[in-house]
This record gives sequence, structure tokens and C-alpha cells, in this order.
Amino acid sequence: MNTHVKNAIIAHALSAPTEEVCGLVYYTESETVAHPCANVTRDEGGRSAAFEIDPQDYITARGLGVVCGIYHSHSRGGAHGFSEGDLELAAVMDLPMYLYVVDTGAWLS
Repeated sequence: MNTHVKNAIIAHALSAPTEEVCGLVYYTESETVAHPCANVTRDEGGRSAAFEIDPQDYITARGLGVVCGIYHSHSRGGAHGFSEGDLELAAVMDLPMYLYVVDTGAWLS
């Protein structure tokens, strides 16, 4: 993943540091893009503890390019690594998962 995409994901995470932000990474013939998505989680802990990508955002990203990854952040005070649910989602979608941890500035993939 290139620096431009990583920086876009980090900026997205820092724009809402108390929530898990999420999005998709897609590519076209000329660029790779971090595509922010709405977090529509229905999880009991809310957006500060979980994420779910809005299905319409997935459809939009697929129309713009080839989806090649999923990203999200862990909010301030959140976990510092991938959850079991994160890993399951990546396996089901057969896409790499990228994670930015707001507390530590760690980047995991």
C-alpha cells in the first residue's frame, strides 16, 4: 500500500478518534484510493467499539474500481490489534484488512 493511501486512512481515523472509522481500498488503471465508508454498526458498543461498512458504499466503491482491501481504525481506548471479527470479515470477503490504531499510531495489515 502506498504512502498516499496510508496517509488518507490515518487522516480519516484522526477525524473521528473516538469512533472506529472504516472504508475500502480500490484501484483503477491510474491510482489506488482509500474510499471512506459510513460505519453503520448495530453493535451494542456502538461506533466506538465496532464497524460495519454501509453496503451502498461497497457498491459505490466497486463502481469506481477494483476493491482490494478493507480498512478501519481502533478508537482511543480501543483494542490495539485485530479482533476475531476483523479477521473473520477479511476471510469471508477474501480481502486484506488494514488497521490504524489511534492510541499508538500503529499500522497493522
